[in-house]
This record gives sequence, structure tokens and C-alpha cells, in this order.
Amino acid sequence: MKARAQTLTVDNSVKDMSSANTQDKASDIQLAVELMKSKIETVLVAEASGARDMPGGPVRIEVTVPDQSPIDWLMRSSSKVRLYWRDRDGRFEMAGTGVADWYDAGTGNLSETLESLRTVLEAGDDDIRYYGGGRFDVERTVNDEWQPFGKYLFVLPRFELTRTPSRTRLVCNLFPRRDSEAADDIVTELNLLLEVSDVTSSGLPAAVQREDEPDPTEWSKAIGSALNSIREGGFEKIVLARRTSLAFDEAVPPLSLMREISQSISSSYCFYFQPAPQVAFMGVTPERLYSRKGTKLICEAIAGTRPRGETPGQDEKLAEELLSSDKDIREHRFVVSSIVDSLSTLSGTQAAVDGAAMSLLKLERVQHLMTPLKFKLNSGVTDADLLNALHPTAAVGGYPREDALEEIRKLENFDRGWYAGPAGWVGKDESEFAVAIRSALVKDNSVSLFGGAGIVEGSDPDNEWDEINAKIAGFMRVLMP
Repeated sequence: MKARAQTLTVDNSVKDMSSANTQDKASDIQLAVELMKSKIETVLVAEASGARDMPGGPVRIEVTVPDQSPIDWLMRSSSKVRLYWRDRDGRFEMAGTGVADWYDAGTGNLSETLESLRTVLEAGDDDIRYYGGGRFDVERTVNDEWQPFGKYLFVLPRFELTRTPSRTRLVCNLFPRRDSEAADDIVTELNLLLEVSDVTSSGLPAAVQREDEPDPTEWSKAIGSALNSIREGGFEKIVLARRTSLAFDEAVPPLSLMREISQSISSSYCFYFQPAPQVAFMGVTPERLYSRKGTKLICEAIAGTRPRGETPGQDEKLAEELLSSDKDIREHRFVVSSIVDSLSTLSGTQAAVDGAAMSLLKLERVQHLMTPLKFKLNSGVTDADLLNALHPTAAVGGYPREDALEEIRKLENFDRGWYAGPAGWVGKDESEFAVAIRSALVKDNSVSLFGGAGIVEGSDPDNEWDEINAKIAGFMRVLMP
């Protein structure tokens, strides 16, 4: 499904209509839905009657509702397409259901897709956000299980439930010119959101089989091959991934898994993309690819890993070991260099390397070396420019990038799909993308977990295997308690 790009001016009266009364209070979801229905009908009737010069771009209608969990709300949806996003600080959470607009790469590329998307955003309300992401390696053939996601996919949900520390809002996204003929369908979809039944425990089925690809023997061979290439000067770092596939005796409800994993892990981005029934890609990743507001850009270099200790003393010892590890520091510096090098033509100045030194990012099961980076972008730099420049960083690909990617294609026999690709959202003048690691693909009776390890001179196959086990431990605790 392809959207048509349009360059139209948003009528101020419609923008006021869509954003006014944001303090509307509803005593329950029934009243909120009725208020939303009235606003939708006002916009679409005005378009159908020709009484207003309605915009061709997207219009956002909001109603404040009683606080509730967006992911629980999403679990009650019957829509075939469902989305979820939570930022790393937990200050913004969005559950999306249905489709107001949809952009996929099709036969085009990322630049063409995002340029069309940017045209539509410029014609719409300021707070419109398209959520989506893309593949780790767009040059690799998309296999059957990743077909629903394609190379890139960005979706504007028909309805959203968003939550911030100050309020929770029900949102409807409309294209008045396009949607005026579908008013009845939109209202019917809205009525389905009246379901308010309690969401109970996940009821995840039991795993009956596990398969690791590659297995430990093949893993050791792949790392040995990579280390030989490093010694021969082919590249300085490569990230090799492993896929752990779990089979179940019945279909796995993907949103139930997302709910469980999002509640068990904090200080991470949470993302969930369900482009079709019973197939979803989800994750809880600590790694920001970039955050942009206007020309201000924030990136992070995250590489180098140790598990968390079982006691404070053990945890501190592991932290000190990481901070003094020559192997991990070299691996981390490749990531810093790759980001700075990638942005050299897009940013006139590097504003700061915060702290000028590495710090520790401590998560539930692992801790990483991290260096924040800030840039001032040149005028006219787009999100397509940034994604093409930054992805994949040395944290998930290698350094130098193209040499490492060529070797990954030789050594990995499975399709990474969207694992380690960009996942996030794009707005009119801001955007944010995480790196889709610590992730899982759910399809019917199977769950595939993905994790990677940075290989540099001095890497040990057994240690890297254990590192990946620590990275997928969050999902494994939920799926195989």
C-alpha cells in the first residue's frame, strides 16, 4: 500500500479545530469516545460539504482520557496492524491501532520513502508522527518470514493512546480529503475502542524446542574466520549475530510477550511493530541511534559489555574490569569513530563529546561503555541523510562499515531482517531512532531472538557466546522461566 505525496497548506482553522480543547476531561472512556466521534464527524462533514478548505495533509484530533496503560489498551484492539513505542526514559508512551497512512519502500529506497513522507508531514499538524523502521541490510534478499515488514515501513496509526507524565490522550489521525468517504468505517473502528475489559496474565505457552544458529561449533568457526580477516587487515571490528529460535506447542500472542518484556526491563526503548496478524517484531533496546530536534542532533556510542554482578561488590568489580579492558575500549572507540566519521559531511561542528570520556550504562542484566555525542547539523540535512550516514554503526556492523558488512554476508547464514536496524519515529521537525537490538520476531508458534557480539583482536568465542546469552536473557526469562 503506497501513500501519495502531497504538498498542501494546512488551514489554520482546521489546525485549531484539531488541537483545541486539549483539556477536555472525560469521566470514562465512553464519554471520551463520544467526544472524539463528534470531533471526527465535524472535520469529515465539513470536508464532504465543501464548507471549509480542508487540508490534504494529516490532521490530529486529541481528547484527554483517564490514565491507563497504553499497551493494555492495545491488547484489547482487534486491528490487524498494531504499534507500540516507549522512550528510554519512560516519559512518552504510544500505542497505535489501525492505519491512517502507510509508507513502505516498495521498489524504491529509503531516501525516496522519507522524502515523500516529509512532504506529507510538512502539510500536516505539528504533532503528527510516523512510526517505523527498516532492515539491517537492505542489500540482502528479504526472506519469507520478513516479507510483511519489507525493507522499510512507516505507519501513521488511525488511533493512538499516548501517555506522558502529565496526561493520557486518545488521538485520531485523519486525512480529511481522503477520509471523508470513509467516515462510517472510521466511526465503527472508534466504537470498537469502547472495550474496557481487564487484561489478565499473559498466558504464554511453553517452549518445546530451542535451536541456536549458528551452534557453538559453527560460532567458533565464524569467529576464527573473522579474527583471521582482522589480522590480515580486512577490517578492524565486526559484529557477528546469533539467532535463537524457540518453538511452542501453540501460537504465541505477540502483544502478551511485549507486555511482559516491557514490564520486566526499564531504562530501554520499547518498540513493537505488527504489520499483519500474528506476526510482530519487538524489542527492548538501550541503544539510541540518534535524536534530532531541528538541527540539534544527539547520538550515542555504546559498545563493550559485561554482565551485572549478583552483589554490589561483584558488580563494581565487573564495572572496573570493563572500564580497564583494552579489548572493550578498542571496540568502543571504533563505534565513536564511525559515528564522527559518518557525520563529518552533515555537521559543520561537533558540539561536544559529553564528559570527553566513556561512562557506564547499567541495565538489568548487562552494563555497557557509553559515550554521548552532540552535533549541530548543516541546513537542509534530512532524516534520510542521517539514517543513510549512521546506519549501521560499528556497534552492530563493524569498522570500516562496508568491509565488515561484506564479511557478515559471508559468515551469517540467517536473515537478520529488522534486527539491528533503525526503529523509531519521524515528525515534522524532529525524530528519534533506536537501534533494534535485544529483539524478537514472533510468527505463529515460533519466537526468534537475536543478539550480537563485537569481534576485535583478542575476542574469545566462549566469552562472546556468553555475552549474547546475557543480552537475550530478558526474553529467555519470560519465555523459558
